[in-house]
Amino acid sequence: MAFGSSGVLWQQIKNGAPFAIFLSADEAYIDDLQKNGITLDGGSFYAIGRIVLLGKKNSQIKLSPDKESLTKAIQIAKKIAIANPDHAPYGRATKEFLMSMGVWDLIEPKLVFGENISQATIFALTGSADFAISALSLVTAPAIKSQATYVLIPDQLHKPLKQKMVLIKNHAPSATDFYQYLQEPKSKQIMTRYGFLVPR
Repeated sequence: MAFGSSGVLWQQIKNGAPFAIFLSADEAYIDDLQKNGITLDGGSFYAIGRIVLLGKKNSQIKLSPDKESLTKAIQIAKKIAIANPDHAPYGRATKEFLMSMGVWDLIEPKLVFGENISQATIFALTGSADFAISALSLVTAPAIKSQATYVLIPDQLHKPLKQKMVLIKNHAPSATDFYQYLQEPKSKQIMTRYGFLVPR
């Protein structure tokens, strides 16, 4: 099993990396692999992700998605972590949110880019950044929830994070079983518990 930004994993698969299943935070990467004949089919839509403002507990910076509070938080902070928008779908959604709020130019000089949303979150938790824009699915995990506070960002402020999964051609039979398991009701319940919207 490998973790990384969807864009990096997509490139590795195109270059022949021996993955059996690809779960992407952006359905466009799955669509591209299908067009290139790398996947078994067009894959399955499994979730919509959400982004949040995340800070360490007891931080002096008040986080809120309204423009006035967000601007003040940016001005106070020295470093702010986000996933790299060049290849991480959560980073792209973050940039869309910040641009829609009209604060991108203000925040850009203070940004620290994580390779993916997990790394951006770690930057905030370890003090390498004053706060981060993270994924709801991460901050609801007990290990992170105990260290952080978060505020949900309204989903109308960025394009939906529509997530797809797909089987790669010539995968092992066991991969099919896992792929089917991820689509069962009990798997969807787990995803819902961690903040994903899931298809019925």
